[in-house]
Amino acid sequence: MKKKIRNLALLGGTFDPPHEGHVYITNFIIKKFNFQKCFWAVNSRNPFKKIDPKFTYSQRISMCKTITKKNKKILIVNIKYISVFQLINKIKKKYSVNKILFIVGSDNLIDLHKWYKFEYIINNVNFIFIERPGYRNLLKKSSFFKKYNKHQIKKNMTIQFFDNKSWIYCKTKGLNISSSILRNGL
Repeated sequence: MKKKIRNLALLGGTFDPPHEGHVYITNFIIKKFNFQKCFWAVNSRNPFKKIDPKFTYSQRISMCKTITKKNKKILIVNIKYISVFQLINKIKKKYSVNKILFIVGSDNLIDLHKWYKFEYIINNVNFIFIERPGYRNLLKKSSFFKKYNKHQIKKNMTIQFFDNKSWIYCKTKGLNISSSILRNGL
């Protein structure tokens, strides 16, 4: 029997390695939208990067559990996937979900329209974009914005008002940290 979840906040990524920036944006979204929990889904590898992750999948799962062990609102889900399309389908098989709200850093706006089966994704999740330092002006230049700008929610509406293709862009003071910088320093 599927576990029922009304609104699922989901942060997917390589987490190679996970860091306090991931925790910060997760807590920001949990508070802003009053989520009970947020799932972190660790992907096998980023399909847009030619190199494999520095850390194994098991190591990254373990590091995610370690960095979030005191935060009961963040759950590390062991759903191995490569594409977001695959992740959504695996979640829908495992859980009965009303809405999936996928948290994405604004740096992903560059390639978002290239994601595998993107039309399916935009029809099955709502995006919550988090502004990342250095990517402030990327939104309006992106192919995503040009095609889906009419679906942007600009006011602080509750999740129940999100309809098909609705998305929101959240500005935060953020943390100027990235997995790439951490990985390269190791």
